[in-house]
Amino acid sequence: MASITVRHLSFVPTTFQVPVRTVSELTNLNFSPLFGWDRLNDSTSPLNEAREALGTLTPGLQVHTFQELQL
Repeated sequence: MASITVRHLSFVPTTFQVPVRTVSELTNLNFSPLFGWDRLNDSTSPLNEAREALGTLTPGLQVHTFQELQL
């Protein structure tokens, strides 16, 4: 009798706050009037965790609670 190994992989959703400019580029929507107000606009360090979630290297913050959002 053959033995079967079953591995349970779970997906854990993760939330990221990314620069408005990134959202604008990914969606082809014009949010340029908001770029100057975005606190993450000058972020240049890509977040490796976001690469897996968004499929692109982008700066951002991993967010666990609403209080961590930067406005």
